[in-house]
Amino acid sequence: MQDLRPIVRLLQNQRWTSGAEIGKITGCFGEDLEQAIAALKARGLPLEYQTERGYRLTSPAMLIDEERLTGLLQDAGLVSATRVSVVDAVDSTNSRLLDWAEPATLHGRVCVAEYQSDGRGRQGRPWFAAGYRNLTLSLAWRIEQDTTELSTVSLVGGLAVCDCLEDIGLSQVCLKWPNDVMSPVGKLAGILVETKSTGLEHLHVVIGIGINIHNASAVKARIEQPIADLGTLMGSKLDRTSLSAKLLSGLSCALERVNRSGFSDCAQKWNKRDAYMGCAVIGTIGDQKIQGQGLGVDDSGAYRVRDDRGRIHRLISGEVRLRRAADAPKADHRAKVKQSRA
Repeated sequence: MQDLRPIVRLLQNQRWTSGAEIGKITGCFGEDLEQAIAALKARGLPLEYQTERGYRLTSPAMLIDEERLTGLLQDAGLVSATRVSVVDAVDSTNSRLLDWAEPATLHGRVCVAEYQSDGRGRQGRPWFAAGYRNLTLSLAWRIEQDTTELSTVSLVGGLAVCDCLEDIGLSQVCLKWPNDVMSPVGKLAGILVETKSTGLEHLHVVIGIGINIHNASAVKARIEQPIADLGTLMGSKLDRTSLSAKLLSGLSCALERVNRSGFSDCAQKWNKRDAYMGCAVIGTIGDQKIQGQGLGVDDSGAYRVRDDRGRIHRLISGEVRLRRAADAPKADHRAKVKQSRA
């Protein structure tokens, strides 16, 4: 599929633009233009057409500027400055880096995509995001700590996203173990960490991050939980290029700290952002469910749940969610339990 960013760039000011003008500037005419417009709509871009006036966006979109992003990363002194690529469309930014053929240049490599056709989250779940209006990127990093630290990388990524969002003025950002960034309204961002075996001395990880900035109702309808987006919460036009640079800078610094001293120094900071600290929760590990009180993470990144008998369980995988009224045992079941103990 051709790179559709020239068409988006032409339309991003939201003015009416004729098909002839689009063709003259981008070289895309007739049936090819119709297919390109259909593809942009399928990617979630809000486009409308009128016979006499042409095409326009009904709400703003701003492309990520690779040259400016590179400059911002250079100013921050990041190795990623010479290893960043911004692409129009990709199946998955994580997959792009996991398939990287040159292990020696993988560390610090960044892939930013305007649109992902097959974005994914944990446990094979899909990640849906409208193209050209959200943030989907991946960063490859060399991990020099023991492999036991790998499970903490998603926690470190969550902290970096929270710090980044607070820096641009968003408050009440919190974390849901192990990889969700939350607001009071719903999920704002997710992190997917995958490992890459390179044959080199150290293992590499690929950290994929998706941040909701603007998602159409059609996208939200495909997601099985409440989601939030920065555009609604902040009511401002966000610069995705600056946001990408800020996030990559903070994430790189956080990963460097983990390489130097492990996760233990981050545990207290993570627990201050724990959305479920002190709440009634259910921890899930496979088919096993543990009900109790959320206690946050320990120095290894495992989530702790204290059950009704005071025992503390450590979750090193699985998920944690709030316990709802529907999760309580049925009345007749409780009566049978009491009777059996009598």
